[in-house]
Amino acid sequence: MANTAVKGFEGWDTAPGLKKVADTWDRQVTVLMGRLGSEKSAVRGASGRFIGNDIGLGDQFRPIGQSKLNGLWGVAGADVLRSDDHGPEPADDGGGQVGFHGG
Repeated sequence: MANTAVKGFEGWDTAPGLKKVADTWDRQVTVLMGRLGSEKSAVRGASGRFIGNDIGLGDQFRPIGQSKLNGLWGVAGADVLRSDDHGPEPADDGGGQVGFHGG
């Protein structure tokens, strides 16, 4: 597009200025693309290090074993919450008032 503008202004004083701007722009884009490529590589490398760190920390905690709290709800809590226990049910006291009683 810049070359089209330069050709369109051929013979005018504007043409050399447009050419210089287009060349500067092209150099800046090339430098920016190189920088973005470097940043992309750095981000990918950092991502790999974070994943490695997470896996390493997980491996360090794995030998600790299971918590002594595991299974408490399965044993002690079994009688507290049964599958057929849906909470209180509404009850009419005979006077039009609805209250709740344990179900």
